[in-house]
Amino acid sequence: MNIKITGIGDVIDMNEQNKLPMECFNIPLCSIREMMDKQVVNVCDGLILGYIDDFIIDKCIGRLVAVTVPCGGAGIFCLPTKNRLRISWEQIEKIGDDVILVRVDVKKAAECIEHRKKCKEHECG
Repeated sequence: MNIKITGIGDVIDMNEQNKLPMECFNIPLCSIREMMDKQVVNVCDGLILGYIDDFIIDKCIGRLVAVTVPCGGAGIFCLPTKNRLRISWEQIEKIGDDVILVRVDVKKAAECIEHRKKCKEHECG
């Protein structure tokens, strides 16, 4: 089976590709762990949304379709599994060295941050 590597212009045998390190293809790589360590920032308003806590993958095509950022904290009334901001892959503008820039509706982002503040107040109160 042959594949074409974007940016190189050569058709490379799949078996041959597996023998070469990925750096040979000039493909910028980022691991899931690295993505989870970067702050997510909304380019629409500069708001820091937090850190990615989950990845949504389409099992049929094996493609990342979205990431989630928690909106709530821990506690009885603010379960993090129920309150997440879902960010589609198309909304990710840039994955940088320290941050991930996303384009999210300002109202949805503000609601997420407001919910997080209420949860923190409830925890401390």
